[in-house]
Amino acid sequence: MSPAGLVNPSNGGYDAFLSYSSADRQRVKRVQAFLESYRFGNPRRRVRVFLDHTDIRGGELGGEISGAIQDSRTLIVCYSPAAAESMWVAREIEYGIAAANSPNIALVELGGDVDAAPFLALKGLEYRRHDLRKGWWFFVLKPRARLELLRLLAFVTDVDLRVLRNWHRRRQLAHAAMVTFAMLALFALVFSIPMKDWETIDLRSRGAPLYAIAAEVDGGALKAVSRYRAPGPQGFRNYLRVAENALSTNSPFQLNGPYSFRTRLLPVPLAAHPLRSRAPGFSLPAVTWRESAKNQAPLIGEPRPGWVVSVVPLAPTDDERQEYEDRAADFGFALPVPAVVGSVVAVDTGSAVHAVEVPDLSPVWRDTSPSGDPTSPSHGLAIACGNGGSIWIGLQGWDGLSSGGLWFSPNEGRTWERVPGFNNVVSVAVRGVGANEEVTVAEGHIDLWQGSFLAPYPTRVVTREARSKDWRAAAMPPFGTRSEVELCGVLGAAEVVRVDETLYRGRRVPLWRFLWDRTRRGLAVETTERRLGGALRESAAAAAVAKLQSGSGGP
Repeated sequence: MSPAGLVNPSNGGYDAFLSYSSADRQRVKRVQAFLESYRFGNPRRRVRVFLDHTDIRGGELGGEISGAIQDSRTLIVCYSPAAAESMWVAREIEYGIAAANSPNIALVELGGDVDAAPFLALKGLEYRRHDLRKGWWFFVLKPRARLELLRLLAFVTDVDLRVLRNWHRRRQLAHAAMVTFAMLALFALVFSIPMKDWETIDLRSRGAPLYAIAAEVDGGALKAVSRYRAPGPQGFRNYLRVAENALSTNSPFQLNGPYSFRTRLLPVPLAAHPLRSRAPGFSLPAVTWRESAKNQAPLIGEPRPGWVVSVVPLAPTDDERQEYEDRAADFGFALPVPAVVGSVVAVDTGSAVHAVEVPDLSPVWRDTSPSGDPTSPSHGLAIACGNGGSIWIGLQGWDGLSSGGLWFSPNEGRTWERVPGFNNVVSVAVRGVGANEEVTVAEGHIDLWQGSFLAPYPTRVVTREARSKDWRAAAMPPFGTRSEVELCGVLGAAEVVRVDETLYRGRRVPLWRFLWDRTRRGLAVETTERRLGGALRESAAAAAVAKLQSGSGGP
């Protein structure tokens, strides 16, 4: 081994050579990484440590190892039980002794007894000992082992230990600052993740709350059909009133307007529907190939400006009636003939009119609910039109009597197909154009016949993302298995959704804002409950005192 002053690592030499057993490679690589992290000299350079795993070049192994040891200032022997049995460790010690008359040798204890037989050749030689046994705790360097490595670094570089300790402190502070900055950046990134947050829209008119049974965003305003509390002992009645401009602070609620929803096809006499200004005598195509079903008014509406869509329920034909009679004869009992078998769907786009018979679309409209109250307009046909010419129609079922479904036309109503897997569609919403179109469908609770018993079909809201044919659960405000969920539209970049009689506004907010709002609402609820509980306890205590006082004053 060359004397310290004759070896110049910048010209191909090394500051140290690591002799070790391959079984200890991972721990030895940590020693190498620690030593090579220090810069010293003029000009400043990193410490160069030879490790056969990273610095071997090829050729005759014994000659290259011998040459590397000869070109190193220090031989670091890493001792362990595996190294004690290693032929190469013993040979490298012999190379080190032969390289110079007084070699610089450091013995690093990685484990076991340092006086093992393979290291007897070191006796009589001067060397440094550094104990790194149990030096790491889950890959974290312990303070005692850190001091030993600094002593080893001082031996290799001839730099004062105090200088190295100050360097290591500055290095630790720099690492701590980097880790802190990285953690803060990670927290900032995580807490900036957008979340869907839903807040309740407080609908009021003259200070009294409104209870929405239908709602829709139209023309930059929110319209809602509300039920209200009637005066007297009758309590809630399903009287219909429309609240327009519900989110506008400048316009009060108007509770006397007619409800006309773009997201619904409602029963309106076809001849009385106000069509756009057209040539004299224009009307939608007449249904000539089948009669309209009795007591079934056409469902009609203008789902988007310039488009008129109508669904005319059709009565069964003579052939269909005969088919039911033949089945009755085969089974030996009468089969009821349905009042409606299919419909005609007419679409007027302003530039063309398309009318197609859809056999499996059989809407059932009732003017009143089973309780006798007027039916909510949410029980019409849900409809949504995409900007690329697509049309979606959803039909609600009637508990146990008939199921609804979902129908789709990709070409402005020229052809229709039924989307499988839907039974009671309450609301449909479409966003995007063409291949980027995203569809969300809300289904309500319904009881369907499964053999001889009624099986509940729970409420669900699903969405189909652009370029996908799979439906997945959509992000919605909390709703139950028997809730009615209606997709009301987007107002001011916020999605509006009705769940039963409550309206919610959904916005994308950062995670920190989402958690803060949830915590604040929870604290507000807790404070209210605590105050209410305190008031009730005080009231109960006062009542108990009054009762005792009245009892003590009696005979």
